[in-house]
Amino acid sequence: MKLIDVTVVNYLPTGVAFGLTEPCGEQVYIPSIIFPNGPEEKVGETCRMLVAENDHERANLTNRRQTPWKALRLVPERGPDNPPNIETPPVDFGPPDEVDPPKDNRSVAEIEVERTLRPDVLLSTMKITELSGVRSGDRLTTVSLVRNILLRMQQNGDAACVKIFTGRNTKRASEVLWTSDPDLIKEMVEEYGKEPKT
Repeated sequence: MKLIDVTVVNYLPTGVAFGLTEPCGEQVYIPSIIFPNGPEEKVGETCRMLVAENDHERANLTNRRQTPWKALRLVPERGPDNPPNIETPPVDFGPPDEVDPPKDNRSVAEIEVERTLRPDVLLSTMKITELSGVRSGDRLTTVSLVRNILLRMQQNGDAACVKIFTGRNTKRASEVLWTSDPDLIKEMVEEYGKEPKT
C-alpha cells in the first residue's frame, strides 16, 4: 500500500471511476464506495488516495489498458474544517514511491508465454496456454491470444514451431509444437532426415 496523488479522469454509470497517478500516469481503479455521492464532480480533480496493488484477474489483460492500482480510501486534506481524527494517530506514508517505467513494452501475457516456452522441449499451444496461466475471457479467446503471441515471437526469431499433419493430403496441421530454440528443430530434421511440413 502507498499514499499517492490520483487525478480522476473517467467514470462509469455504475459509479466506478478511473484515475491516473501523479507523476507516472499509471491507471488506478476507484471503486464506487470511494465517492459515495458519485464521481461526476471529481473528474479532473487530483485527490490523495491510499492505493494497493490491483489483484483482480481482469486488471492487467493485454487487450485493454493495464490497471496496476486499486484505491482503498480517499485521504482528505487536513485543515480547519477537517481536523485530524483524535482517536487514530496520523500515519506518515511519506512521498509517493517513484515507479520505474517498464523496461520494454511487452504485456504481462507476453512475458508469461516467454517464460513458459522452453529451449529443450516442444510444447503445444494448449499446453503453453495452460502452463503460462494467461487468462483472457473464455478458453478459445485465451488460446488465440497465446497463439498470436507465439506467432509474433516466431517472426522476431524468439520461437520456432513444428507443424504435425495427420494425413497424407491434410493441408491444416493437427498440432503445432513450439520451442524457444530453433536449433532444436534443426536437430530433429537432421535426426529424422526429413524436414517437417510448414
